[in-house]
Amino acid sequence: MWRNELALGWSEAIVALVVCTVTLIVWRWRNQQKTACTVAELWLYPIKGCRGNKVERMAFDRVGPKGDRRWMIVDSQTKRFLSAREKRKMVLITPKLQDDGTLAVDAPGMPTLTVPVATDSASATGAPITVTVWDDELEAKHVSAVCDAWFTEFLGVGCQLVAALDTDDHRRGLPPKHYAPTADHNADVVFADGFPILVLSTESLDELNTRLPSTAPVTMRNFRPNIVVRGGEPWCEDAWARVGINGLEFALPKACARCAVPTVNPEDASFNKSYEPIKTLRSYRAKGDEVFVGQNAVHLGCGEVRTGATVEVLRTKPTTGFASNTAEIGDLDAFKRLYHAFWA
Repeated sequence: MWRNELALGWSEAIVALVVCTVTLIVWRWRNQQKTACTVAELWLYPIKGCRGNKVERMAFDRVGPKGDRRWMIVDSQTKRFLSAREKRKMVLITPKLQDDGTLAVDAPGMPTLTVPVATDSASATGAPITVTVWDDELEAKHVSAVCDAWFTEFLGVGCQLVAALDTDDHRRGLPPKHYAPTADHNADVVFADGFPILVLSTESLDELNTRLPSTAPVTMRNFRPNIVVRGGEPWCEDAWARVGINGLEFALPKACARCAVPTVNPEDASFNKSYEPIKTLRSYRAKGDEVFVGQNAVHLGCGEVRTGATVEVLRTKPTTGFASNTAEIGDLDAFKRLYHAFWA
């Protein structure tokens, strides 16, 4: 009798354990379905500061996404890089990579310009020239006088188009304050500002738009990410320290401080005179006068990622304590000074 009762008790316990286990597995599966992120969009920006274009696949070499910011426009006198911080019309220039590696470049009122392959040294007109990206100097190659004339006419300032040199000696290191090379990986950049990749989620953009005036919504083009993810909570990327996509790992060392460029309408190059979205971002995504959107990222190897791929969060970090800056920005000169705009 007691043995039967004992056996019955064990059976009930086993059944309860199985039910609990299955319930836990289902709960975790459903939770993963709700929170798992996927790659929604991939963006390449062939010419630094100009319009990007969507791609379905993105391959990575040592300095970042292949074909991303491998060309740059520089002032013809100083050889310093130009961006939409100086010339807002740059956001209207649309370069598209062709199958043969050339660029087809279009802009309003201009004929299509064909730019030679970036790594084709035969396309250079003379010796490499020294150019400046922020505080760094490096050698690049002058593409052609024809390209110079095209960009000079559209932008209204003397400029030259240069291309990245495909050698180890013509790269820039990542900011040492935020990224320390390891024994098995040492990433560099060429013309990118500081990091090779920017990650941003659609939910973060949507959340920001709920706070903005209905007359001033922003799009991904305002923030210029390379990898756009979908499926998490707003600003979920703030907590990511390392992720994996299609077997390639990425470190996300810091949030991206934004300059004045997001206030430039990517459709017509007009400036938002209300300072949006910077003004709204100051109310909840600020540290001092800096505002932050997206995460700077570094690829930890070479490989390829594709749209639709799952983003596997491998390591998290404490979310940065953003705050509200209620101080008035002031006049346009104050805004330009705070957010590195050099418009005339």
